[in-house]
Amino acid sequence: MMISIMVVEDKHPILRNLVKKIGSFSPRLQVIGEATDGITALEMCLRLKPQIVFTDIRMPGMDGLELITEIKKVHPDTLFIIISGYNDFEYAREALRLGVREFLLKPVTQAALNEVLENVTQLAHTHNVTKEQQLLSDLLRGRAVLSFDKYEQMNHKCFSILVICAGSISRFPIDLSNPSNDFWLKNDLASFLSIPMNTAYDNAWVFDGESMNEMVVVFSYKQGLTIDFTEIYNLFLSKYEAHEQLFTFAVSNSVENLSKLRLEYQLSRMILGKNAIFAKSSLLFVKDFSLNSHSTIDLDKAFDTKKIISFIKNQKREAFYCELETNFASWNEQNYTQSDVELCLSQILYNACNATLQKHIVNSDLNLELDEVISNSKDYPALLKNITFLFNKFFYSAQGSEPASGSAKWIVETVATYFNDHLSDEIAIADIADMVNLNVSFLSREFKKHKGSAPIEYLTQLRIEKAKLLIKDTSSNLKFKDIADMVGYNNQYYFSKVFKLITGLTPSEFKSAF
Repeated sequence: MMISIMVVEDKHPILRNLVKKIGSFSPRLQVIGEATDGITALEMCLRLKPQIVFTDIRMPGMDGLELITEIKKVHPDTLFIIISGYNDFEYAREALRLGVREFLLKPVTQAALNEVLENVTQLAHTHNVTKEQQLLSDLLRGRAVLSFDKYEQMNHKCFSILVICAGSISRFPIDLSNPSNDFWLKNDLASFLSIPMNTAYDNAWVFDGESMNEMVVVFSYKQGLTIDFTEIYNLFLSKYEAHEQLFTFAVSNSVENLSKLRLEYQLSRMILGKNAIFAKSSLLFVKDFSLNSHSTIDLDKAFDTKKIISFIKNQKREAFYCELETNFASWNEQNYTQSDVELCLSQILYNACNATLQKHIVNSDLNLELDEVISNSKDYPALLKNITFLFNKFFYSAQGSEPASGSAKWIVETVATYFNDHLSDEIAIADIADMVNLNVSFLSREFKKHKGSAPIEYLTQLRIEKAKLLIKDTSSNLKFKDIADMVGYNNQYYFSKVFKLITGLTPSEFKSAF
């Protein structure tokens, strides 16, 4: 990536010598403008927008410090290096106040220049990466981008988007119930992309996905070239095969216009959501699918409705689960997509409600619970285990005795008190349900009835409210990592994600607001 430089020096021989020395430092540096007075330099800097400006202090028309002040009003990210024949403390102090990073005393030697350029070009590169990251983030999220003019280095490039889902697809932005299951908290995608590969690309920017187990990578590469995503996919599976984790890769079409990036991202997520094979890794290319395609499964062949209803009506619980297991084996063999599995199980749940006349069970609540169950099941055996709490409510012998209304309220208050007293502990809702001798489904339903939210949502809100109080307490000087530990999060990054999900601000942004 080229770094643009402007040189301002009123003595022409010194200016030419300096330009020559800059050119010998690195081919990545490009001197895009030269000026011998401050007024001309200001006009050129405002028009050419260099990333780094070398400027003399004493010049006709406008001195170096005035020049810096005026440029910073319009382009505050510009980096400045002062060249001076005067070892003047007052100039230096004013320059520091203006944010000048480096000073060079005349005569400028190649060694001194190289040392300064080493520092400043690294800073300029960091600025570039940060601005590009922010631009791409804004584009992916659909935030307004007023102008692409300052991103000229990204023109004449091709871009492709890779959406990676670790495990099953989720509609939830974060896994509040099982944070330890988050693959991306323990594995660095950026580090993987730094591994030497045969396929070539210029840059790869990594972003959090919109769902809890997604990551997004934007690749840039030269026009006329292609990226071998099959190689990246195979290397990724090879690296993480020991984790027994499944992955779905969705690769967008190539685009040359940055303004089309958002659309390609949305298309990639839609294709992934509709076509990811449940319990198996897969590589999907957007170009190979149609958005108008519909599921081809035949529900009448996917499961035997009459048999399932019969098992539920006659309370044959073991036979019901054996039938489900048989269906799962068939779905696995036929490479059912996750959306196919959701469709089948949703229909079975609907049939179960009708068969047992349990009209009080709201279908929307069941589907939400079903989504959560599937997203936390990496394969069919795990799905069979996790789904039992949804179907056990249709088998009276499996429910156990449910407490009376007054007793249920007392249990909910007991659980709420436990949450308040153990905010810093690792808490699993299944363990809490065991503690009060209820199944998870009934506890969640009663808790939501009395408190207005599910247990994990209630606990999360308590933790974040406590964290907000600790952040506001400026006398404690607690680090965010310490606060995370105190409210039950042993991973600071995960804590920040939850905090932003609940408050709309990162912990740092929240602290700055007070």
